[in-house]
Amino acid sequence: MITMEKSYEYLSGKTKVQVVDELGRKSEFSSSVWVYVLKIDIFNKKTILYIYFDGEVVTHTKLVKVSEI
Repeated sequence: MITMEKSYEYLSGKTKVQVVDELGRKSEFSSSVWVYVLKIDIFNKKTILYIYFDGEVVTHTKLVKVSEI
């Protein structure tokens, strides 16, 4: 289960297989960036986790809150 209280920097250095084991299947992806929608609140504000890869290994993560217009 994905929770907002976690810091996702611990994923740095892990492989794509290890990320799937930790977080489950991804919502959206390309070969170098995976996107997980972690939360959608009652105002349709989304909390999104971006995971960046170099080949098969995580280089860094970014947590973003987005409001729909």
